Amino acid sequence: MRRLVRQWHKSPASNASDDSSTSGTASTTIVAANSSKKAFPSGIKLLHESGNSVVDIIFVHGLTGDREKTWRAKDAAAPWPQTLLPVKVPNARILTFGYDAYVADWRGMVAQNRIGNHSINLLTAVATYRDDDGTALVSSRQRPEKHLQNILQSTRGIIFLGTPHHGAGLARWAEMLASYIGLIKQTNSDILQVLKSNSEVLARIQDSFHTMVRARNQDGVRPIEITCFFEELPLPGIGPVVPLESAILPGYTRIGIHSNHMDMTKFEDGDDSGFKAVAGELRRWSKGLGQTKIPGKGVGQEHQEGHGAAFGQSSMGDPSGQMQNKFENKGTVANQAEQQTIHGGFIINRVEPDLLKLLPSAAQASFNTSGKDDDPLCLPDTRVDILQQIRTWAHEDDGRHIFWLRGWAGTGKSTIARTIAREYYDKGCLAASFFFSRGGGDVSHAGKFVGSIAAQLAQKSSAFRNLLQEAIKNDEGIVNRILKDQWKELVLQPLSRLEAGSFPATLLTVIDALDECEKEIHIEQVLQLLSDARGLIRVRFRVLITSRPEIPIRHGFLQVPGGEHQDFVLQNISQFTVNHDISIFLAHKLKTVRQKRALGADWPGEQAMELLVQKAAGLFIWAATVCRFIDEGKRLAAKRLSLVLQGDVTTTKPEDELNKIYITVLKNSIGHGFSEQDQEELYMMLRKTLGAIVILLSPLSAISLAELLHISKEEVDQTLEDFHSILDVPEDSSRPIRLHHPSLRDFLLDPQRCRDPHFWVDEKRVHKALAECCIELMSTKLKKDICGLHTPGALTGTVGSDKVEQCLPVAVQYGCCYWVQHLQRSETRLYDGDQIHKFLREHFLHWLEALSLIGKTSISVQMVTDLQSLVADASPGLHEMVHDAKRFILYYRSIIEKSPLQLYSALVFAPKRSAVRGQFLHEFPRWITRLPEVEQDWNSALQILDGHSNGVYTVAFSPDGQLLASASGDGT
Repeated sequence: MRRLVRQWHKSPASNASDDSSTSGTASTTIVAANSSKKAFPSGIKLLHESGNSVVDIIFVHGLTGDREKTWRAKDAAAPWPQTLLPVKVPNARILTFGYDAYVADWRGMVAQNRIGNHSINLLTAVATYRDDDGTALVSSRQRPEKHLQNILQSTRGIIFLGTPHHGAGLARWAEMLASYIGLIKQTNSDILQVLKSNSEVLARIQDSFHTMVRARNQDGVRPIEITCFFEELPLPGIGPVVPLESAILPGYTRIGIHSNHMDMTKFEDGDDSGFKAVAGELRRWSKGLGQTKIPGKGVGQEHQEGHGAAFGQSSMGDPSGQMQNKFENKGTVANQAEQQTIHGGFIINRVEPDLLKLLPSAAQASFNTSGKDDDPLCLPDTRVDILQQIRTWAHEDDGRHIFWLRGWAGTGKSTIARTIAREYYDKGCLAASFFFSRGGGDVSHAGKFVGSIAAQLAQKSSAFRNLLQEAIKNDEGIVNRILKDQWKELVLQPLSRLEAGSFPATLLTVIDALDECEKEIHIEQVLQLLSDARGLIRVRFRVLITSRPEIPIRHGFLQVPGGEHQDFVLQNISQFTVNHDISIFLAHKLKTVRQKRALGADWPGEQAMELLVQKAAGLFIWAATVCRFIDEGKRLAAKRLSLVLQGDVTTTKPEDELNKIYITVLKNSIGHGFSEQDQEELYMMLRKTLGAIVILLSPLSAISLAELLHISKEEVDQTLEDFHSILDVPEDSSRPIRLHHPSLRDFLLDPQRCRDPHFWVDEKRVHKALAECCIELMSTKLKKDICGLHTPGALTGTVGSDKVEQCLPVAVQYGCCYWVQHLQRSETRLYDGDQIHKFLREHFLHWLEALSLIGKTSISVQMVTDLQSLVADASPGLHEMVHDAKRFILYYRSIIEKSPLQLYSALVFAPKRSAVRGQFLHEFPRWITRLPEVEQDWNSALQILDGHSNGVYTVAFSPDGQLLASASGDGT
């Protein structure tokens, strides 16, 4: 890829080769115009022979490399393995192997050998040269010939230099260049396919390699030493060729070389730090080979079995199969827990990838997630009966594995759920918890429900964790499938395979506020998933669900057989019991106020307490809000109590008293003594700030809210100063502001409940205002290369989260993710030349770059699809722009996800009539001096779906047309 891009700068007549730039990587050597065939030195060549050699070190170059030039520094007379290495490893014979490594050619033909062919050629050449010694790995094990089998037994270690075990991020561009540009006349497409990130071929090679390592241990042979060297510097104008996560192997030594991919194999002298590191590994491995007894072998065989080899390889490809058939780990990035396998007195450290990182889990799902420290629990001697009923149900074995606790808003459901979750957590019997919250981002829907439950179960049991990792390893795509399939493979199947004792006898899962799940279809799906757990035998799986008695939930429970769940209606508890519990709660809270404010010993008095209990009308949220409101009054606490006690208690609707306390809190925040103009300004600021808080699709901190609304943080702080009784406003202004209870949102959005127009929140109008704020903020902040990556090939995974948040603050990230949803919910129609059209024409690519950097590229397709539905009919310009934007995303999404700046390079491959291409001609990369020949229009293919390594023989669409299933001859 490096030389493909470099050659692009030259005129077509510039065909001279440059030996000095040839590397043992994926670079392509340009030959003279009259050449029709590549000449390359192949086979084994001796670089150094020692009189006392006990080990062979064989160097194998990479794609487009050369058996000597790959290892030779500029202006050096000979390769460093010949001039520098013998001093460091005097007991070694040093060989180099060459093969036809060209994958792309300027004019001539290229060989179409596959990786396996190169591997066998290497094996045969080494076996012939050494007679009965050798250095190939997997391929040698798979060969029946004894002389090739013996090569495996003799291998001592391998060094990988810049080897893309998981593929290279630039492989897709090499392929596109090869197909689009007239420069490259011939390519080896088989090897280019292998170079792709997450290649199925690489995955199989990786599996074969680890199988070989395990088999070698079982045969009683010395473990193979492995060290992976990675490039620390990017190629100018290109970026890293083989990123760190692809260049390393989990569980094995990793060492950086302070050079780019092109130069990391060219050491100039013995003081080069890269040379010292490589030579040090080879020297360490070769020490004592002539004296060490190999397990299972006689003394007379020690020297022979001590012979081994270390590979050096610096390819962007996988030049020699295995030589290379050693590769990869199903394309997953590894951060992992170490395991040790001990056999024959030797230890191999192996580190398995933490596949659980692939799970789509919600960080705020658990009841005890950081930031929920102040969420209340039931006080002693309150809720005694219902808590005991739940405990009894959890330990009975009557088939009713679901307990549905339902009640009106404010009746204390979440506090009961939290109390039970805490109790069972402390006993080690809590399987998982998921507390839904409307407007809470990932906990406002069920998209990450299954992943969150599975991840929490894995934290409780190592046995479950192992089974879960196995499930993901067998099918990584499961994390992106429908909830039903996820539940079956990630929760039910691992639970059903557990051995006795892996979990406590009773395993409780708590699902709170299911009615807060914004998608009704998700509510029914969650209930069906939980119902499917009834078949579990090895664990007693119990689920506590709390919710309001909303229609979707009632309908969902109708689908669950009555014998499988137990219901409890909170408002059916006797009024005497409820009043008793509320009385205890009020007494506890007001005692604290009395002590803090130095009020009289008898305050608030028995009569006031009785009146407060009556006004609460069974709603704990009313009592909690009143107590916070009184406490906030500080020196005016007694006055605020009197304000609450005003009015009669003849109302029969508990909701009315809740409405009154909310209005009281809101009016009190405005105060008296302001002019009419000042009051109107305060009302406007209150509606703007409070309206945004209750409408936001994911909670924001005071800092981020101020940035989004284009107001100062001081204005936010002052506006919310008197709202601590209804809002959770953290002292740490970087933490999100949350509602104490969702009933506040219900109140503010309902004009029949919030009858004062100064406080009523017009939902559609606020959504529109927030959409405009998002667009304005993004238009101000977004720009090309916002994180200063500079190199087009820079990978998203290499950009630290601190850097991303510094360049893309939380408010900007919120805007990037939610501006379309706000537009949708405002029911706004879009027209040519409006704010949205202008934003897309100026910042569409910048928006995609930002989504890539925050790991949200996947949502862009649905966002643009939703945007299409909002475009008015008489808006051809905007319609064309949005339609073309969708085609652009679909076609280049896989590249944009991994390398954000590559989207600007993608412009040159878009069709000539593409609206996106035409709009952003000025964004074409300057280093591209010759444009490829491209089609006039997008072809009929919306998107190319990769994944199978063999022919696809059948496909099927889901009934709603949203999913496509395919079956291939490769068994997937």
